[in-house]
Amino acid sequence: MAVSTSTTADEPVRSTPRRYIPHLWVQVVAGIIIGLILGFAAPTLSENLKVIGTAFIRLVEMVIIPLLFPLIVVSIAQTGSARSTSRLAAKSIVYFEVVTTVILAVTILLALGVGLGHGVDLHDARPKFL
Repeated sequence: MAVSTSTTADEPVRSTPRRYIPHLWVQVVAGIIIGLILGFAAPTLSENLKVIGTAFIRLVEMVIIPLLFPLIVVSIAQTGSARSTSRLAAKSIVYFEVVTTVILAVTILLALGVGLGHGVDLHDARPKFL
């Protein structure tokens, strides 16, 4: 382990060696591969680890709302006029509608292509309250 001893003005002198941390995409791909291997090799372990995944998703959801609300309020407050605010709102609604429609269309096409629900017998599936 070599320690950098450069004394140029551009590079600071390091007293400890630098740790290698892979790029985020490498970490994500590694996590997906490890998850697939664990899912096929040890399904009961994967079911037990589901609690950790659910807790993580709930924590992310809990953090997102308090971050987004002030961001939206500040961005609306910083717009110069009501006209620019209404234009931004209209663009946001159109974007939301277009993206939602595209996602819905892709989902329906994938479900039809895969044959989702094909062969399921629904004749005995009656609501319990009737």
